[in-house]
Amino acid sequence: LLAAGWIVFYVVLLDASLNLLFPYPRNLHEVRPGPLQQYLEFGRSVEGKLQRMTGKTNADSAPILPAGWMEREAYEELPKKAEGEHQMLVAAYGMSHTHLLADAMADQDERVVTRAVTAPGAPANWSYAAFEYDRERRKADVVILGVMTDGVAGISSTSGATLHFEHPYAYVYPRYQIEAERLRGEWPPFLDLKTYRETFFNLETWDSYKAWLAQHDNYYDPLLYNASIFDRSVFLRILRRAYAASCGRRRSGEVYDQDGFNLESEEVTILRKIVSEFARLAREDGSLPVVYIVNNQGRADHVYTALLPVLTEHNIAHLSSHVICPPSNPRLFLVRNSHFIPSKDRELALAMIKIIDERRRAPGR
Repeated sequence: LLAAGWIVFYVVLLDASLNLLFPYPRNLHEVRPGPLQQYLEFGRSVEGKLQRMTGKTNADSAPILPAGWMEREAYEELPKKAEGEHQMLVAAYGMSHTHLLADAMADQDERVVTRAVTAPGAPANWSYAAFEYDRERRKADVVILGVMTDGVAGISSTSGATLHFEHPYAYVYPRYQIEAERLRGEWPPFLDLKTYRETFFNLETWDSYKAWLAQHDNYYDPLLYNASIFDRSVFLRILRRAYAASCGRRRSGEVYDQDGFNLESEEVTILRKIVSEFARLAREDGSLPVVYIVNNQGRADHVYTALLPVLTEHNIAHLSSHVICPPSNPRLFLVRNSHFIPSKDRELALAMIKIIDERRRAPGR
């Protein structure tokens, strides 16, 4: 019993020492956390991480906090229509890969003017919601919807904070269901950073939002999300991180495995409907719809294969990255993230421009 007591004492002492020796920076604008500080922080609750990230102003918040919100002043400064006679406005919605593609398109062809509305790590329901939300604010000649293999399982989530446990993003988006052959979105109670801050710093409205998450977000888990005294312990944070990884594997495994997607899953069913509704609404607006399919490293062309029937049925123009960037070739991907190397972004951009030019000349588009 005495030995057990000493073991507990030294474990607590080591835990406290690690917290003291490697504190997480308070001001992320001035100090970047080191690798060990990040490792010890990964298992903090989502709410605990949001508390570190969220200040009253952008100056005292984490630099990533403004990313991904659908209602942003920055979008008001983006082009709303093509001005020149030979220009075309390309509006792109999706994850960061979509933004990189849009930038490369504008660099490769002077006719292309881009309006990129994107979010880091965004699943397809964010992309579609951003497209819907932006329809009245621009007149685009071409609209691009970004879809990524690793984002398909996240279609049953509603927040970058629940979907990305280790590196949460505060932005939010709706979860979609199919009703009467149309998509119906269950939208969160706020869509902009200002209202998020007001909600976050008010205990009553924040508890109400968490109740909304519990009802609508498949990735919400109180053990992972809610702040608690366990956030103060290094070892308990490590255990929570392991639990989060296990939950992530389980959720992803219900949708996707090494043989491909579960085509009967809610997520794939909604993804296919998102793609067909995106094309229908874009055509109603007089825009050419194009789907940009990003096949992540080591994921083969499974997301392209899952979408091919709906792309064919509705005659939707598309570019799948596996044609130019085989997922089996790690040299085509950046180590620090899932992005393609810059030369491949340029190649993909040229391929996308060629697809657009061919479709704009074709009857029926």
